[in-house]
Amino acid sequence: MGRFVSRQNKFAEEALISLALLFVFQMIAWHNYNSIRGVVFISPSAYGTTDGIITHSYVYSSGGKSASYDFNITYTYSVAGRSYSSDQITFGYRGSSDRNFADSYVRKYPTGSQVVVHYKADEPTFAVLEPTVMGNTRVVFWVVLIGSIVSLLGLGRTIWRLRQMGVR
Repeated sequence: MGRFVSRQNKFAEEALISLALLFVFQMIAWHNYNSIRGVVFISPSAYGTTDGIITHSYVYSSGGKSASYDFNITYTYSVAGRSYSSDQITFGYRGSSDRNFADSYVRKYPTGSQVVVHYKADEPTFAVLEPTVMGNTRVVFWVVLIGSIVSLLGLGRTIWRLRQMGVR
């Protein structure tokens, strides 16, 4: 009986590890949702363009000694007489440990400047200023996809093994 319980505990640990990894991969996907969506699932021909104006543009930091410098740039634009707002500049990461990275975007898009906004023609709330800048978004997508599949397979294998042992 002791060996049976020990194997059950091992399988329960494997299931918890699989669930934890799946949770981590899903949090990464959620955090990068718009970037992944823009790079992987939307064709460049799906975008229309319109004029916009930068309403906020600044750099902020977080993290103390190992600071990350991020840019926060917001713009407004109109499509078919309706006004929209977005902060999606590229489909890449918006921060770096190098302040010059964030500063370069704030200099490029100062408050009050006119910009060309690329928006999804059938969903004008989805917009970006630089639709071709992707950073490592494709890599993030594939890591999340493969990691999620492996986690689900590990969880499925554990459940199958427990059922084979007669555990319900």
